[in-house]
Amino acid sequence: MKYDLDRSPVVIRSSRVKMLLAFIACSVFAAIGADMTSNESMSRAGYVIAGIFGLGMLFAVFAFVRPAWLELSPKGLRFFTRRKIECYSWDDFHVFRIYAPGTFSRHVGYILAPQSLRNTKATAIVRRMFGIDGGFGGGWTIGARDLANLLIRAKEKWGAA
Repeated sequence: MKYDLDRSPVVIRSSRVKMLLAFIACSVFAAIGADMTSNESMSRAGYVIAGIFGLGMLFAVFAFVRPAWLELSPKGLRFFTRRKIECYSWDDFHVFRIYAPGTFSRHVGYILAPQSLRNTKATAIVRRMFGIDGGFGGGWTIGARDLANLLIRAKEKWGAA
């Protein structure tokens, strides 16, 4: 999907297809865990597995019903985290970059600009540990590289000169 910054606001949503796949995967593993509870030697592990993947099923349903979104406009970036809306000015960001929270996953993160009021002791600790100040998670309808490039173009277009 092509996003046009000349037609703002640009809204990127989290992928409902990915959440449906996560729900199916969690359902399968929860069922395996539930089946393990019938075996005395594996019942404890079965309850743990069924419980963990059962929670994963609940999260996938919640994410399917209330998908996260990013809204890019000349005013800045708004990020709905499924819980709250976070608002950023383009001047809050120094750089956007791709990071890998896991082996097979790529997400878009950011480093805050030195003058950003969002810089705290906590963000300094996070940056030392992970190389970024924060991130937007995964599961978007576009890949991490395309999302990072779109954010970079938006900052160049709408950020302070």
